[in-house]
Amino acid sequence: MSGWSRMSVLPPGALVLVLGSVALTGASQERVRPVARRCFSATAAPEGGVLVWGGARSCGVGIVADTSLWSWNGQVWQARAGPPIEPRDDALLLGGPTDGVFTFFGGRREGRAFDDLWVREREVWRRLTPPGGPGPIQHGAAALDPSRRRIVVFGGAAGAAMSRTTYEWDGAVWHEFAVPGPAPRVGHGMAWSQQDGGVLLYGGFAEGQRFRDLWRWNGSSWRLLTESGPTYTEGPVVTEADRGIYVIGPGLDDPAPSNVRVCRWNGEIFVSAGPARPPLRIGAGAVYDRTRRILVLWGGSTEQGEADPRLWEFDGVAWHDRPR
Repeated sequence: MSGWSRMSVLPPGALVLVLGSVALTGASQERVRPVARRCFSATAAPEGGVLVWGGARSCGVGIVADTSLWSWNGQVWQARAGPPIEPRDDALLLGGPTDGVFTFFGGRREGRAFDDLWVREREVWRRLTPPGGPGPIQHGAAALDPSRRRIVVFGGAAGAAMSRTTYEWDGAVWHEFAVPGPAPRVGHGMAWSQQDGGVLLYGGFAEGQRFRDLWRWNGSSWRLLTESGPTYTEGPVVTEADRGIYVIGPGLDDPAPSNVRVCRWNGEIFVSAGPARPPLRIGAGAVYDRTRRILVLWGGSTEQGEADPRLWEFDGVAWHDRPR
């Protein structure tokens, strides 16, 4: 099994707090950035850039003490007010389902999975308590369907039980779909594909199984597009692209991969979208910055557990290691 896929689903009970930011004082200004972390929440910012919240030193262990919502605009990091909750990792953060709104739910801490749901609008966070929904969820996946203004949620686990029910959040009500589709799993990724006209789901794993299948959700049913994807994944390393989606991970043809590569689904097959460049890392996050048309890859750690603070950007052709 590759180093990309050695994240434990059920965290140990031990808790270690990690400082939340690093300040470097130079000759002219102070640079502040979030500490490197794994299993954090990330999404695209409507004004451009990406947003990052929470996470842990090692997925499920060493929760970061930082509760700031960090934004990266392509040049600098900036801290904003995050949801007024205790720190955790593995939560889901998405823009939507309506304009100007962010939705946050789930996550875990000290072995406990959460089911609280928060929305952020005009810089203000508030908690909602609608009935239904996926319940306590960790290591799941979700994506916004902007055409229908709904957040689609699939999979994840509460304790040892994995879900195969599909849920949609419209901003006020949960909608539940008990329909045939992907097998129950965790560690998968989901992303909107305008090219395919739906939300796509890729990869993940379950007990004794590792998946490379790609599915499309059209609002009422799932359709299997392929069972032979280019890599195994674990976590949020699937994101939208200008056309189709990006899947980021180690390639299948290298028995001992040391770098990750990016592949794009073009509606029919997966094609290599660039060289294998960033070093292999565990628990990283990938977000597509729609405004700059850039894929951002940040966080994670080496197989030896060393946190990786580097931020990489992919412009569709080449990777760029951004200054720290």
